[in-house]
Amino acid sequence: MEKNNTKFYLTCSVLFVLATLILVVLGSEPKQLARLYGYSPDGYTITMDASNAPTTSSEYTNVYQTVRTTEFEYFDVKASSGNHVELSKNGYINNLSQITSITSVTATFSTMGSLLVYVSYDGNNSFDYQLVSGVTKEFSNLPYNIYFLARDYAVTIESIIINYSCSPHETSLDKYRINWYGPDNVLLEADVDVEPGTFPSYDGPIPTKDPSEGVVYTFAGWSPELSTVVGNQNYRATFNEVRSSYTLINGGTEYMLTAVSDKTITAFTIPSSYLGKPVTAIGDSVFSGFANLELISLPNTLTSIGEYAFYDCSSLTSIVIPDGVTSINFFVFYNCSSLTSITIPNSVTFISDYAFANCFSLQFNEYDNAYYLGNDTNPYLVLVKAKNTDISHCVINSSTKIIKDHAFYSCSSLTSITIPNSVTSIGNVTFARCSRLTSITIPDSVTSIGSSSFSGCSGLTSFTIPNSVTSIGDGAFSGCSGLQFNEYDNAYYLGNEINPYLILIKAKNTEISNCVINSSTIMIHSEAFYYCSGLTSITIPNSVTSIGGSTFSYCSSLTSITIPNSVTSIGGWAFVGCTALTSIVIPDGVTSINYFVFYNCSSLASIVIPNSVTSIDRGAFRNCSSLTSITIPNGVTSIGEWAFFDCSSLTSITIPDSVTSIGGSAFYSCSSLTSITIPNGVTSIVDW
Repeated sequence: MEKNNTKFYLTCSVLFVLATLILVVLGSEPKQLARLYGYSPDGYTITMDASNAPTTSSEYTNVYQTVRTTEFEYFDVKASSGNHVELSKNGYINNLSQITSITSVTATFSTMGSLLVYVSYDGNNSFDYQLVSGVTKEFSNLPYNIYFLARDYAVTIESIIINYSCSPHETSLDKYRINWYGPDNVLLEADVDVEPGTFPSYDGPIPTKDPSEGVVYTFAGWSPELSTVVGNQNYRATFNEVRSSYTLINGGTEYMLTAVSDKTITAFTIPSSYLGKPVTAIGDSVFSGFANLELISLPNTLTSIGEYAFYDCSSLTSIVIPDGVTSINFFVFYNCSSLTSITIPNSVTFISDYAFANCFSLQFNEYDNAYYLGNDTNPYLVLVKAKNTDISHCVINSSTKIIKDHAFYSCSSLTSITIPNSVTSIGNVTFARCSRLTSITIPDSVTSIGSSSFSGCSGLTSFTIPNSVTSIGDGAFSGCSGLQFNEYDNAYYLGNEINPYLILIKAKNTEISNCVINSSTIMIHSEAFYYCSGLTSITIPNSVTSIGGSTFSYCSSLTSITIPNSVTSIGGWAFVGCTALTSIVIPDGVTSINYFVFYNCSSLASIVIPNSVTSIDRGAFRNCSSLTSITIPNGVTSIGEWAFFDCSSLTSITIPDSVTSIGGSAFYSCSSLTSITIPNGVTSIVDW
């Protein structure tokens, strides 16, 4: 027996060290709690350690997998009730209170053989007890470590119940630490010195989890379920997943709202941020046709509102546009017939055509032969229209920033108008057909003049354009037969004494073969070189910032052109019918490839689109039959209808993740196209 005991002690010592090393490697932390070890008939050990008990069966397996075999009989801590713990096969694990003495052990196992109970005191003293199935063995104040060894291979252990108590001299049990974790294992709160037997309580803010694409999260509770404190415990926040009612797309550093699914909503709040990035834009047509929408809250992070965004929102009564928005685009509030109040911030410098068309309930302020739209802070922000077409003069209010489209259209009696320095933009067709208007001074504050703004002003003989103007729309001066132009190198210019060649109006004639544009020119006007079929070369200086619509249309001999980096806009139809043009590089800074800009450029085989471009408009590359491949930069959000119509040599194209809409017939008759990649973010594809 002594020999066997010596062997047994050595085996216990080796296995005890092995188990301890495993626990240390796995990050266990020794505590003064009862350690319970089970021995199998084949000599392998499994540790039942109440001081570092795993909380799930999978964790249990991971901790002890190095000492398990398929034949191994092992025990789990099954339950703790009062002052006893039961060990059994296939049980589960609870943490235990501090055990300082074992009072009794009851074992249940097969009747064949017996179970040796070995108890040690700090690893120094040992006692052997032989248990028979179902018989309780009592111990007197024996501490800490207890081992079990089946002496016979035929013994099958079913359960072991250990009764324990605390040391008589102790007045209280240990206190514990409760950790509360949020998403990504972030510690939200740590409660220390928590009394055993109390119920845990979280006192911090409600845990939140950032939304993922298309999903928002709501707090659901804690895992594991809260229970009376019996030891150190980690609780982790859990969340319910809710599919969001709106769609946002990632623009790199910010997000754009592109769709809202429920058209029956009466109120909506656009979030200021998403996945840690600001929401800065509302896409085109997002709330179009939301007839029940009465209230909309826009975040202060917003900087742009797309076309048709609130089109036909007939129940919308008021809206506050936040500071930071600079333009109100085409048809944004069209047919918002219940809209009675709108706040437009000072940051807005442009309001597009028909932005407030059919807003019959909007109240306008009258001042000196004109109607204005404003707010309490700036009551005359926008000049909407003349009081009537018979007015002969108008002094525009000094706080006005924008003169709206068609404001003085067909005011044929208008002979004079004073524009204050507060005005920053003049809309489309604003003074068209004001045939008696002989002169006008545009202040230095104005940066843009809209399309056809002075069209048909046949009495206009003097026009001063300031250097501040960077954009003049198509046909702004068409039909201004009384204006005097300066001639320079095969072209006519409109300018002033300070900058005599500010705008190139048109070529001297359509038979010119070359032109060097004056180095002080800021704009090339629409149709400036229209049908110059003999033009083979042209030099555009770095001073030019915009190229108007149809500027080089049907210049069929033009083989190449260099557009300087100073250019930020190229008008629609600008290069239509340039059948000899083989390559072109669009400069950085251009944000839109306009409608039909390269239509029927049948020799165009190479084109470079910069990362600044966000949209490719309808028909932009239609009938570019020599184009074999094209790279659409990440950042483009929309591809218009007919954009690549009849590009018969195009073999492959990759559409970036930023694109959300593809127009009808965008790739119609691309007969060589064998591969196309459409991103998951596309929410609209028109199939005709």
